[in-house]
Amino acid sequence: MAATASCQACVRRLAVRLVCILGLFCAAEGNKGMKVSSFQGLPNVQEVTCSGEELDPQVDLFNIALFTLKDIHVLSSANLKSRECTTSYEFASCEIDTKNVRRTKVTVLLVGLRDSEWRSFGCELTGVNPDGRSHITSWSMEITGTRK
Repeated sequence: MAATASCQACVRRLAVRLVCILGLFCAAEGNKGMKVSSFQGLPNVQEVTCSGEELDPQVDLFNIALFTLKDIHVLSSANLKSRECTTSYEFASCEIDTKNVRRTKVTVLLVGLRDSEWRSFGCELTGVNPDGRSHITSWSMEITGTRK
């Protein structure tokens, strides 16, 4: 199982590198656009959020997706051109900010994750540079449990 997840992660990284080789702009800058916090002060519920607030303001952002790194399963995504949210997990959501699309958030809640457990998430933002080239920014974050 771990080998399969590792292979899938390798395939994803290879796909991103291939896009970069083809001349499209790519960036991977730590996890600037991803945050984790306690949901409404509840200690056993963690909220993982991704937004485009940290993205270069010249990029015309059109999609944000939050996914699991284990199996590259998209949990929540926001298509900013059609203003549509898609979720595939009961504790996932998105908020589209129509005044400033960079403040759009895709979110997932983790409930009851024990302190010895962890989950890895990724976030991918897709847009277009002013010169017409594609712009893909990816972040990832490992979340550890808080419940004893």
